Amino acid sequence: MSDSWNGKSDNNWFNAGNWSTGKVPTINATGTQSVVINAGGTGPVIAENGAGAPAYITVDQSGTGYVDAQIAGELITLTSGASLTLQGVALGTYLGNGKLGNITNLKAASSATPTFDSHMQIDVTGAGLHTLLLNDVNHNFGEIAIGAGATLNVTIAPGGNNQTPHGLYNYGLISIGSGADFEFSTVAGTGDTVGFYNPGWIQVEGGTFTANAAVLDGANVANGTGTPDGYIAVGKSGNVVLSGAVAAQEQITFTDNTANTLQITAGTLFSGTVNNFGSSDTILVNGFTSTSNATLTTVGGVTELITANGAVLTTITLTGAVTSNITTGTNSSGQEFIINGGTTAAHTTYTSGGNTLSSGSGTLANSSTVTVTGSGTSLAVTSTVTGTGSFLVDYGATLALDNPTGNDAGQTVTFGTHGSTTAPNTLLINDNSSGFGGTVTGFGVNDAIILGASTLPALPANDGVALSYSGTGDVLTISETNASGGVVSSSTVTVIGTAALSTGSFVAEISTLGIVVESAAGLAGHGFTFAAGAGNTASFESPTPFGGTAPGDIIATGETVTISTGTASVSSGGVTDNGTISVLSGAGFTDTHSLTGTGTLAVAAGGSASL
Repeated sequence: MSDSWNGKSDNNWFNAGNWSTGKVPTINATGTQSVVINAGGTGPVIAENGAGAPAYITVDQSGTGYVDAQIAGELITLTSGASLTLQGVALGTYLGNGKLGNITNLKAASSATPTFDSHMQIDVTGAGLHTLLLNDVNHNFGEIAIGAGATLNVTIAPGGNNQTPHGLYNYGLISIGSGADFEFSTVAGTGDTVGFYNPGWIQVEGGTFTANAAVLDGANVANGTGTPDGYIAVGKSGNVVLSGAVAAQEQITFTDNTANTLQITAGTLFSGTVNNFGSSDTILVNGFTSTSNATLTTVGGVTELITANGAVLTTITLTGAVTSNITTGTNSSGQEFIINGGTTAAHTTYTSGGNTLSSGSGTLANSSTVTVTGSGTSLAVTSTVTGTGSFLVDYGATLALDNPTGNDAGQTVTFGTHGSTTAPNTLLINDNSSGFGGTVTGFGVNDAIILGASTLPALPANDGVALSYSGTGDVLTISETNASGGVVSSSTVTVIGTAALSTGSFVAEISTLGIVVESAAGLAGHGFTFAAGAGNTASFESPTPFGGTAPGDIIATGETVTISTGTASVSSGGVTDNGTISVLSGAGFTDTHSLTGTGTLAVAAGGSASL
């Protein structure tokens, strides 16, 4: 049997004149009557005080008996753009027990498997915006289903005026299909309590569930500690957006590894748990303005995902299966993204922004290829890397290895061929003093290897840098030298070039990040300007007067160093000049050691050089 709404008389659901059959849809606990509400005109209102309504029932909610008009045994279809208003309605029978009448002893969801009245359903179909307006207190014991591509806007607002609280208690199932949207918000009124309560189930299967208000618990009989009272399951590349508070007994569960997303707008208001945060799942934290960060910690046997936005901490309790590797970064919308996985099987390519890859266990397994590509793209690996995998760095991207204990010996870092003078492919080795024990391949022009202070200590005053390369084993040695040219400390990197390499193939610059090793062949036309200020003397090896990066003690062919103001004093064992050192008028250059090489020292009138 079927019926359809025409609204010819008024908006009262219980007025027979508003229906195509001339009869109000039948209320039956075990039957299923098709009821269609089309778009256009005035949508129906189902109210507990509707004229002609059958006998009301009482729903005992949190110790208060609320009067509901019970609708059961009906498949209500909202077609493209249709609307429906509920004012104190019970949708279906509690736990599908097949009986109409008063409802008491409402319990929280007993497990992650939905239990609901399958004979009562609101089905939202077709494109366009459908509207469900909720006044008074309403209870869903059946299913509200949003079909593929449909959008349902649910607004909980004062109205109806028979029952002071206004809201929806979902003891049944809300299902959201592929490409569908379910969005709810609340509008508060003076003296009213307005809320959305989920002691039941919400299943997001490829669509989007957006909560612009709090998701509360509300069960009369709560489950024991550690068992959720309500479930939000997300799978099939689904999205859950939580913009308000989330009750502690609510659990968000990732049901598969199809790149599902949980977006948390107000991190400090999120008290729920996240279950099965697994490979390729993403958590977004909105309004992120500090450096991306995330750590997995275990507190009292409970795994917590913690991220800090300045002084504001977002702590998410994780349950179920948790992969220990996570990637973090900040996107262009100011959202921090946290992706579970990070092994080569889960997240192999990084193409934008700053990213951090780490493991809660302290060890990250990589036996395939991780790609970091694109100018402005960076990946910081903050865990010890095991396995025999590789990292490809190309198109001006940066890979930072921050190994806290080992030396990543089995890994290979390969430079691509698409770096540029302004955006070189960069490997930042900021491991412990053991350095990088793997192999760098493809090194050539427009590539850079930076040794951070954790690997090679920052240079003190009067010290410089010397390089040597051995073709046997392809070992590049980077040494800190004192004023006498003696080696103070050193580190080695195995480097294989795009062409045959020798000591003369490299230059070492000094930056605030550390020692920057580049290809001498790629520095033709590259220039540095020393500006210490008139009358001031500063170290030639210090990055400060050079604006952040000093040329070091090796000037490559075609490279120019200009001393514009002040005096540049060489404090190490001497400079090898195969390019040009140009001293302008009023500036000075002092090198009390040997100045070697095949380059040029050009001193303008009014300038000075002391050798």
